[in-house]
Amino acid sequence: MVCCGPFTVNNELSYEALKDFIQAAKRDQPHVLLLCGPFVSQNHEDVSSGDLRYRDPTTGHLKFMDYEGLFKEIMNYIWQGLGPESKTQVVIIPSTNEIIHTYPLPQPAMTANFGKLQVLRATNPAFIQLNDVSVGVINTDVIKDMCLNTCIKNPPNQEAKPKIDLVLQSMLQQRSFYPLYPGSPNTPIEWDQWNALAMLETPDILIAPSDLMLFAKNIEGCICVNPGTLYKGAVAGNYASITIDPLFLSEDMKQASGLLSNRASDRIRVDIVNI
Repeated sequence: MVCCGPFTVNNELSYEALKDFIQAAKRDQPHVLLLCGPFVSQNHEDVSSGDLRYRDPTTGHLKFMDYEGLFKEIMNYIWQGLGPESKTQVVIIPSTNEIIHTYPLPQPAMTANFGKLQVLRATNPAFIQLNDVSVGVINTDVIKDMCLNTCIKNPPNQEAKPKIDLVLQSMLQQRSFYPLYPGSPNTPIEWDQWNALAMLETPDILIAPSDLMLFAKNIEGCICVNPGTLYKGAVAGNYASITIDPLFLSEDMKQASGLLSNRASDRIRVDIVNI
């Protein structure tokens, strides 16, 4: 399962949709739960004003705390919601809008206090291996940035491709999580570390959260997914549930010499779920 922040509405810190999502995760018990920040967004009204009043999703009581304390409360709530005996592996991807992790792209893994929650701390962008399937994640709106800076002229008598498809194709062909220079003013990037934005190989799944339309597309054998965000303004949003079937090899394929495709695109199903 893949879920991206912000995890609460912009005028209060109730995290109601996060509560519903964690209940869905506890019900489905995924092997991996991929959470992309921001958890405490610098663009949130209460965070930017410094008036941090966190409403506990369980008791409904108000608590006053600092940024790090709020982040720890959120992590402890996720741990409590999943259950102490949960075998789900939680992976945390940072965001450039995270108030307690002020790094430009490419971002190192978060070093905050995760409380009781045991997590795998990934970088942004990240490359994660799930058995025989590779997953690339870029937690910034590169799709929107590139669509705003891309001009397309289609040849006559040829069917026009959606601009999003061309942007995804450009990312995969250029082997870059952010193939745009100069970047958007809203996306802080340390260009001296541009090599950390490169894809060393084409992933089987590419997670690219965006404010644009939700999608799950097969682009040149790579399943590209925009899971949306858990909140869009004051309205609850979406998350993605990704199912990967096991690889079945016939006896002839097992005995064959040379490289074999893992046929990942044929084994992957993506469901975009409304919260």
